[in-house]
Amino acid sequence: MVNFWATWCGPCIKEMPALDALAKKVEKRGIVVLALSSDREGAPVVRQYFDKNGLTGLPVSIDALSKVARTLDIVGLPTTVFFDAQGRQVGRVVGAAEWDAPATIEFLTACLAPAA
Repeated sequence: MVNFWATWCGPCIKEMPALDALAKKVEKRGIVVLALSSDREGAPVVRQYFDKNGLTGLPVSIDALSKVARTLDIVGLPTTVFFDAQGRQVGRVVGAAEWDAPATIEFLTACLAPAA
């Protein structure tokens, strides 16, 4: 799953701790969570934000020119896009979500975890 966000986006900032917690919880289930920042200042700004807020479960990923966002028709932040194991888009959430809620984790695991 790929979350499109930015350090200047209020709803994005609110959901980032939960997204970080989700990434840590589902990693062992074969689900990859990426937070793709559209900050034009690049990795230093995102790295500073992650360090300041203790976010350790997500890699620093940048889409400064919004090429990926445009390709996927992302029109607002935050938006999260879900992909299956074959790389096909299978869903999306527009707006913030409670990513670390047990029901959310259970649902995502059922939908996105690779078959055993």
